[in-house]
Amino acid sequence: MGRVLSRLIALVWQPTEKSLRGWALASVIANAVIIATGAAVRLSSSGLGCPDWPSCTKTSAVAAQSVGQTTLNTWIEFGNRLLNFPLVAIAGLTFIAFLRYYLAHGRERKDLLWLSAILPLGVIAQAVLGGIVVALAGVGAYLQSSLGGPGTAAFTVRLLLVALAFAGALLLGLALRTQMAAAAVSPSTSRPQPNRER
Repeated sequence: MGRVLSRLIALVWQPTEKSLRGWALASVIANAVIIATGAAVRLSSSGLGCPDWPSCTKTSAVAAQSVGQTTLNTWIEFGNRLLNFPLVAIAGLTFIAFLRYYLAHGRERKDLLWLSAILPLGVIAQAVLGGIVVALAGVGAYLQSSLGGPGTAAFTVRLLLVALAFAGALLLGLALRTQMAAAAVSPSTSRPQPNRER
């Protein structure tokens, strides 16, 4: 376990271009998983499987039977919430790795740093908006439908934040790949031309 932890620390604290690609890929995968579980919540009408926030119900921090929801609905919603923790961790570690790389390599490629900063900020914004939607769910039908019920502006904003985080992770990976491809063909690494004098 100690080796795994020290390797993880090295990947974040002393990142290489290869480890940065790995962090960008991990961010894309984590965002794709949270999008898929969010879709499962939406399509199975499990949005109120955990009617309170941040705990699942008033009496339980973990998935517990809530009125009007099946156990499956409760676990789908709770599972989606649980997957946000690794997503936040991956997004935060990705940003730290890119920040460390940026500082260690002469402050080049500021665009990669900004793209990596989008990831944790987008996840936090989604969590806050989700908490607001859940907290307002009991206020009344009108308020719920105007601030967070299915097909409303708040849902659309949350969907856009997820898309932004996913796009940020993809752009980060593409930008890094472009940088590495350009470095591979730079004049300093090209082959010397043979001398053709006779």
